[in-house]
Amino acid sequence: MKLEEVLDASILIGYQLLCNGADVYRVEQSIDYICEAYGAKEINSFAIPSSIVVTISDGTVSLTKTKRILKHKTNLDRVEKLAGLSRYICATKPSYQTITERVDEILALPMWSIKWQYFAQMLAGASFCIFFGGNLIDSLVSACIGALVMFLGKKLETVNANSFFINIICSFCVAFISGKIGVLSNGYFNTDAITIGGIMLLVPGLALANSMRDFIASDTMSGLSRMTEALFVAVGVALGVAVAMFFI
Repeated sequence: MKLEEVLDASILIGYQLLCNGADVYRVEQSIDYICEAYGAKEINSFAIPSSIVVTISDGTVSLTKTKRILKHKTNLDRVEKLAGLSRYICATKPSYQTITERVDEILALPMWSIKWQYFAQMLAGASFCIFFGGNLIDSLVSACIGALVMFLGKKLETVNANSFFINIICSFCVAFISGKIGVLSNGYFNTDAITIGGIMLLVPGLALANSMRDFIASDTMSGLSRMTEALFVAVGVALGVAVAMFFI
């Protein structure tokens, strides 16, 4: 392949890995290995959760490309398949067209249906409610609130709402509805357990875990970026709950 195609192919793989929740070190490692496989003599790749910059050289010409990452999601199945594609590229050195076709095939693979996503959200909400002291009836209420959280989140994403405000609105709805249920039922429901069951769906646990992993791997900038994102999400959740408690 030409040097330009090597650069485009490597950053395409890195971009999709990062968009689907891969570690920063894995992204940089995959880019380096792909470029080395096609004979690049100098490779400098740098990735953070919001951007990738790659510079490669064949000893005569140097090329640089930057890719901006605007949206993140977690799809470990895609990460696994893209990592496998990276190993395949290093072993067989296919053409640029073959690489893009394989990437398109991976991106076209079906994901979990919306029904299964709602089921998982409701199951998680009910489980957290029971874990924090709720009974079976409380868990059913928490499951319904979990479905509401997912519905609101998806609707707000369609209008490109900021994740900070999405968490404020969702946490407000969880706390307000749970509080009103407790007031109207005269204490029959365990309001605290129901509220926690819904709020736990918004807690940025994965972002915090990834930031710690980046710090351990000496990716300080990536760790700080993920940590800041997680803290803003937590602040949004706390703010939404505080406003809801004021109106209950």
